[in-house]
Amino acid sequence: MKNFLLFIVSILILSSCHHKDTSEISSLDTLLSVPKRGPQIDLVALDSIPTFGNDSLIIKEPLDNAIILKAHPKFVYEVHGENFKMYERTKDSLYKTLENSKDGQHIHLIINNKPFEPVFKKDYRVRDSLAPGNYVALSVLSTSYNAMVKSPNAYKISQFQIGNGSYEKVDLKEGEHLFLNSPRTTHSLSNSKNILLDFYLINSTLSETGNYIKLVIDKKEFKITAWKAYLIKGLKEGQHKISLELFNKDNYPIQGPFNKIERIVTVTK
Repeated sequence: MKNFLLFIVSILILSSCHHKDTSEISSLDTLLSVPKRGPQIDLVALDSIPTFGNDSLIIKEPLDNAIILKAHPKFVYEVHGENFKMYERTKDSLYKTLENSKDGQHIHLIINNKPFEPVFKKDYRVRDSLAPGNYVALSVLSTSYNAMVKSPNAYKISQFQIGNGSYEKVDLKEGEHLFLNSPRTTHSLSNSKNILLDFYLINSTLSETGNYIKLVIDKKEFKITAWKAYLIKGLKEGQHKISLELFNKDNYPIQGPFNKIERIVTVTK
């Protein structure tokens, strides 16, 4: 009987110890558990944006430094060359990767770094009413999937003013400037899972040892050292904050009215 009682006591002690160990491991797992990772955001460079044989964009109106009294100024364009055709779909592999305009190739008009206005007519009146003041207009030839053409003659930049007031001008001859083309403020994943990141530089270059762009997407930072278009992969439905800022080789921001950009992009199904 004595041996039997000792056996029972031993079983109870072992059971109690085993229960205690399990409880401690469970607590440790809870304390050291790694939170689930959010969506992986990636940036992929696009090396094949066509240049259309260096075809050129000309602005007939408004003239540089024009004084305009109407709140909806008119832009008149000409495209010179044999390669870039308005209204045609861009004939390369990227048209299957990115959202395409059903109206084909066109012109992007960016005024004071606001989201671009797509221009499908060579005689175009600005959609939004402009208040009195000075404005910088960047016009660029665009592919059908909204990537701006990066060649010396594919763009024109100028400034004009609305009203007769006295307004400060922007240095467009020597000042370094960054303009955001894409994304705009909304993107539908049903049109394309990929989101285009595209920007334009004036009087500036990027390199591993020189100027660069600090890109932040939902707190994830990227250092961009090449002037190309990019694919943003991994953005899910919802609102996303995207910011770009132009820096010099010494890691100081390059001063300019357009060199720090923040945009909220709403991604839908």
